[in-house]
Amino acid sequence: MRRPPPLLQCIALTLLGATRLAGAQGAPAWCARPDTAGVEIRFLDVGQGDAALVLTSDGRRALIDGGPDGDLLDAYLTRDGIDRLDLVIASHHHLDHIGGLPAVFAARAVTNVVENGMPATTRIYGRFVDAMARRGSRVLTATPRELTLGTATLRILPPWSAAADQNDASVGVIVAHG
Repeated sequence: MRRPPPLLQCIALTLLGATRLAGAQGAPAWCARPDTAGVEIRFLDVGQGDAALVLTSDGRRALIDGGPDGDLLDAYLTRDGIDRLDLVIASHHHLDHIGGLPAVFAARAVTNVVENGMPATTRIYGRFVDAMARRGSRVLTATPRELTLGTATLRILPPWSAAADQNDASVGVIVAHG
């Protein structure tokens, strides 16, 4: 049987969480070698929803959204040794984006928060706001701006000013490095 090309090996190893493919000699070195001067983005499997963790080589950390389940999100962050976050970005205030965030604020220091500024009437939104206030995190307005996160730059794309609902009022972010 022919061995898959190196790029496919790397993708398969990443998706399977494996260290070797059957019949292969393991991942190519360039697949497994971390970029010690760069940025790592981890997309967390939080079920229905979104959560992405941005890590820089100098120890800065940002979380973009938190999925619906605080226990699941907390387990990921605890497993990876994340005890503080420099920045949390809540794209908008639906459960599948902020549901896990109150648990994050309860368990670890969060310095800054960017959110869309459009209040919601849901219980989870109330818990999110209370958790930010209890933690004492600084809320930054989602205006067009660039935030420095160690070796990365996060360009904040503000919500559409004419938005009538949460989805249309989402905060966007572009992560740039190098």
